[in-house]
Amino acid sequence: MFSAVRCLALLLAFTAGCIAPASGEVADDAAAWQQLDELLQRRSGVTRWTGTFVQERVTPLLDEPLVSTGTIRVADGVVRFDTADPYPSVMVVRDGVVTFFYPDDATVELFTADARTSPLGVLARGQLGLLQEHFRLSFLESDEPGTARFELTPLPPETGGGAASADTAERITITLGDERADLRAVAFIDGDGQSTDLRFEWFEAAPELTADELDLKLPEGVVVHDFTQPRDEPAAAP
Repeated sequence: MFSAVRCLALLLAFTAGCIAPASGEVADDAAAWQQLDELLQRRSGVTRWTGTFVQERVTPLLDEPLVSTGTIRVADGVVRFDTADPYPSVMVVRDGVVTFFYPDDATVELFTADARTSPLGVLARGQLGLLQEHFRLSFLESDEPGTARFELTPLPPETGGGAASADTAERITITLGDERADLRAVAFIDGDGQSTDLRFEWFEAAPELTADELDLKLPEGVVVHDFTQPRDEPAAAP
């Protein structure tokens, strides 16, 4: 799965503690949170939707950006990313757990999901209060007409932001459409010179979509790595 979602879960990404705390004092960001809340109200009643995305990952280790494409589906609090190219993978956020499935490796990874480790999933579900516990929010000027742009910065540990690790994301910018509060873009700026840009190219309400349709159906024999609890050896799926 693309690394941004993995840092969140690993966002939107998108493992626990991968987002570094902000330095300095936390500014009063009440106005920005209110503006984001008012914007999300325009999505009121839309709990099921689908979209497509293109992700571009820039890292000093690669001469060219790594580009991947796929779809996102959201239904009643369940979020699913399906990446098609260049490497197939699936990520499902449900009931506080993030599940990654890598078909080519027949491998599954499980992580605990919360607002700090998976802000994109929280935002997709419209759970704004959870984000406030772990991030400060700033309103940014958008150079794209008809959109609003915000920046999430992790709070220091003493205010609830969580601990830092070597794999850091210093800030996350989110772009939403003014009319429907649809996700347009998410950018992750890492502390080691890496960046990930995730753009959503199509967004549509899907009232017939159900959470059960987003469940991950695993084939027999896949290897499961459960990072939600201590485990000495990987377990094979039943």
